[in-house]
Amino acid sequence: MKDVRVLGAGALLCTCFGTGLVAIRVGVAYFPPITFTMVRLAVVVVAFLLVLLITGRRVRWEGPTVRIVVLVGVLNVGLPYMLSAQALRLVSSTLLAIMMNLIPVFSVVLAHFFLADERLTRRTVWGVAAAVLGASLVVWGGAGVAGVAESAQALWVGTLLIAVNALSVAVSNILLRRRLTGEDALVVTGGQMTVGLLLVAPLALLIEGVPDLSGVAWQGWAALLWSGLVGAFLGYSISFLMIRRWGVTTTAVASTGVPLVTAIAGVLLLHERITPIMAVGGLVVIGGVLVVVLGTKRSVQAGPEEAPAGLTDYN
Repeated sequence: MKDVRVLGAGALLCTCFGTGLVAIRVGVAYFPPITFTMVRLAVVVVAFLLVLLITGRRVRWEGPTVRIVVLVGVLNVGLPYMLSAQALRLVSSTLLAIMMNLIPVFSVVLAHFFLADERLTRRTVWGVAAAVLGASLVVWGGAGVAGVAESAQALWVGTLLIAVNALSVAVSNILLRRRLTGEDALVVTGGQMTVGLLLVAPLALLIEGVPDLSGVAWQGWAALLWSGLVGAFLGYSISFLMIRRWGVTTTAVASTGVPLVTAIAGVLLLHERITPIMAVGGLVVIGGVLVVVLGTKRSVQAGPEEAPAGLTDYN
């Protein structure tokens, strides 16, 4: 029964993130890219405030918790969004999507060293490798690798930015599990998005200026709302709940199914084409996720987890 719940939550997570990516593809045709990100985050923050008001939730954080939420917001939202924007000035979106599959790799390695109940097993290693390979095949088979950068220097710099992006997200996953597992998932998600908005908004205004949104068609607004409310807010909330309940390793590898969902949604909504390589990659992703979900071994904790050496104590 547990495995069924994990797979169901993973499928929902990939659906949120995957359809959110397709919505972004639609939205950036109507908005400047960084402005789109800013308005998208603003929508998420407003939704967060409305839910807090309707449900009567109280944010009762002490200083150390606030610092962790701010740090996670920087590492999981603000910094990755800005690094992606800069990387896409140098390399193609195909390379970006392939390289972001480093997230589960970094996550499971960091979890092995910094989470006592998420040690690497041989099956986990093989499952991660299969899932990452499959996700890469999905993206590569759909778009190819021609014209990934204008120069060798742009390729190396862009690749480095994407790698730092993936590492930043992986570190935030570890912090979420270690420091915020007892917090309200909705509040933590809203806090992250608020921090991300505070970082992205000045960048958008500096680079793209004050946006004129009066002429944006309804399709652009629909894409923005879906990417914000489903792709970002709901997706991040599910991700946090999965990390808290089943750990970083399972959640990170489950998210490698996002390219598969993106490809399917692209075919259905944007009339994109799935190639044989993409189909094979999708099957490999599913196999890798199953291997990890069924094979991850977590030790039973008798008491509170002790911070391993080398991890900064923010309390």
